[in-house]
Amino acid sequence: MSAMNAAEGSRHNIEEFLDALPLTPTQWTVFVLCAMVMFVDGFDLQALPLVVPYIARDWVLAPPAFSLALSASLVGMGIGGGLFAPLGDRLGRKPMLVAALTLVGSSTLAIAFVGATWHIAALRLVTGIGMGMAAVNSLSLTGEFA
Repeated sequence: MSAMNAAEGSRHNIEEFLDALPLTPTQWTVFVLCAMVMFVDGFDLQALPLVVPYIARDWVLAPPAFSLALSASLVGMGIGGGLFAPLGDRLGRKPMLVAALTLVGSSTLAIAFVGATWHIAALRLVTGIGMGMAAVNSLSLTGEFA
């Protein structure tokens, strides 16, 4: 029993020691960059609903015509977070974050050049996949550096 108490005591001392260490500049950089990724995630989900009335007016469509496009990113986030984000364990979190944000950026930019709601829906699905990958890997990377 005493060996068990000694092991518990040493573990407790190590936890106290690690908790007392100050955060390094590298840790702060990782935290800020990952927070920015999560900010992009939140902004991305809210951007399309804000512009749908204007696009619908320009394209002479009713706003409900964009319902598939509005929900495609949420479906994509489920796919990206469930199927592709775990690749961060094998390939590394940083390369997955770069790939995910490249996917998000290119698919979001491509929406400016489309002319049909189903094109927007397809690109929003791709954007959602990238955001799902980015969200999971940025949270994991933050946890690892904490």
